[in-house]
Amino acid sequence: MSLESRLTFSSRERSETMDEAEAGVIRYLSRIQEAQREFDDIVAGKTVLLVDSGQGVPQHAFARRVENLRGMGFEALSKMVIEKIFGGKVPASALESFQQFLGHGVRIVHRDVADTTSLPSDISAVVFSGSPADVSKAFSDPSRSIHRDSRLTHGQVFQFVRRVYEGAAEKNIPIIGFCYGHQAMAALEGGKVSPLKEPRQRFQKMELLDDSREFLGGVFVDRPPLSIHGGELPVNHSEAVTPNPQRSMLLMHTTERDSLVAEGLLHLSGLENKYSGTPQERAALLQSLLEDDKGAAKLGIQAHPEIAGFYPMMNFSLGADPSVFRRSAENDISPEMLRLIARFLQLHKKFRA
Repeated sequence: MSLESRLTFSSRERSETMDEAEAGVIRYLSRIQEAQREFDDIVAGKTVLLVDSGQGVPQHAFARRVENLRGMGFEALSKMVIEKIFGGKVPASALESFQQFLGHGVRIVHRDVADTTSLPSDISAVVFSGSPADVSKAFSDPSRSIHRDSRLTHGQVFQFVRRVYEGAAEKNIPIIGFCYGHQAMAALEGGKVSPLKEPRQRFQKMELLDDSREFLGGVFVDRPPLSIHGGELPVNHSEAVTPNPQRSMLLMHTTERDSLVAEGLLHLSGLENKYSGTPQERAALLQSLLEDDKGAAKLGIQAHPEIAGFYPMMNFSLGADPSVFRRSAENDISPEMLRLIARFLQLHKKFRA
C-alpha cells in the first residue's frame, strides 16, 4: 500500500477538495476550448502526422494515478476529471492525449516510432511526442533499451526521429516537437542535449525572453495578442538542451532552480549570422523567415501541454495537496501554448497553401 493510500481526509476536506478540483477543471476547459476554436480556424481541412515515441509510458502513468486516487478514497474526483476532460475514458495512447489537446477539428494520423514506412503524402505538419528515450544516450549508449518493457533502443528511437524529421524538412512542412521531440530537434539542428542533475517533474515556472515577446507581438498583429508573459507548464524530463544560436532562437526558459533550461525553441533555416539589430528588426527577420517557403520552420516545446488537463489530478495523487487544482487553473499556460502553435502554423507559407 502506498503512502498516499494511507492518508485520511475528513468529509469536509473531501468536499472542499472536490469543489476546488471541479472549479479548476471548468476553468481549464473554458480556456482550452477557446484556444481550440482558434486552432480549428487555422487547421481546418489539414492533416497532422503524430510521431509517437512514448511507447505508452505516459498512459500507463495516468492509469496508476487513477488507482492511487481510488486508494485515497477520491474515486469520485478521478471520475469527474476523466469525464469532463476526456469524455469518460483515460487516454490509452498518445493519439488520444493529443486529440484532446488539439481538439477534434484537426485530423491526426498516428505513426508509432517503430513504423518504418514512408511519410504520408497528404500531411501538412509533423508533431513529435515525448518519449522515455534519452537523446544523449543515442550518442553515448545507443544500444541500451529505452525501458525494461521495450526492445527499442535509444539509438533506434533517435534515428527514426531523424528520418522523419529530415523527410518533413525536405517536404518543407512545419514541425513541432514536445519534450523528447523538442530535444531531438535541437540536437538535429546542432544543439547539445545533456542529462540534468535531477529530473524535472510536475509544473515548471517559465517565462518568455524580451526578444520573444517582441517577436510574438510583432508577427501576430492580426489577432488578439498572446498573453504568455510567464506561467507554468507540466514537465517530466531528465535532459536539457543547449541550443545552437546559429539555427535556433530561444523563446522561453525556466525561471527557477540553479540553472536555466531552454523550454521553447524556434528553429529556422536562414538564421545564421543574421540575428542581430534591435528587437523590432529581429522580430521582422523571424517573420520573413517563417513566411519564406525555402526553409521549413520548427517549433520545440520542452513541456507536455497535451496532458495539462490531467496533470493537476496526477500531482494531487502524489502529494494530496488540493491547492494544485487552484494553482493550475491560475498559472497553467498550456492553452496559450496551443494558440502559439496555431499561429506558428498559420505563418508558415507551405501550411497555408
